[in-house]
Amino acid sequence: MAARKTKATGRPVGAKSKPRTPLITGDTAPPGNRKGGNPPIPFRSDFHCAFALRQCLLGATDAELADDLGVSPSTLYLWQQRYPEFRQAMLDGKRFADGHVAAKAYQGAVGFRETTTSVVVVSDGKGAGSHAEVVEHAVYYPPSPQLIRLWLQSRQRTY
Repeated sequence: MAARKTKATGRPVGAKSKPRTPLITGDTAPPGNRKGGNPPIPFRSDFHCAFALRQCLLGATDAELADDLGVSPSTLYLWQQRYPEFRQAMLDGKRFADGHVAAKAYQGAVGFRETTTSVVVVSDGKGAGSHAEVVEHAVYYPPSPQLIRLWLQSRQRTY
């Protein structure tokens, strides 16, 4: 009796697939221990610093940044130790992003007023048609109790 094969791969059911070789590996493993035999990624300050800054501004974690760069987290930490400009780019991006979030959280905690515009269709009278007008109006967003609590807990930890 022949072994059953899957339709997708044509391999016998239960057969293990070959391990996938990563396209890029980090430079932390010694040459003899590197999986897949791929050469290490050379660090390019101009590219890697700009990329790290941009990704950290978007809120990327260290693990996500390492994944986006195609390296292991240990390689990312090694680069932070070896290249101070890379570490500084990551810190600058994270600080700016954190500051922006903190400012919006504060604004939500104390409440704010915002002017918005909308387009309104106005009738010109019976049978005369209509036209569009741009209307500005102020919208008030009251303080959020959840943001107030979060803000006070993070700022005044003695309470």
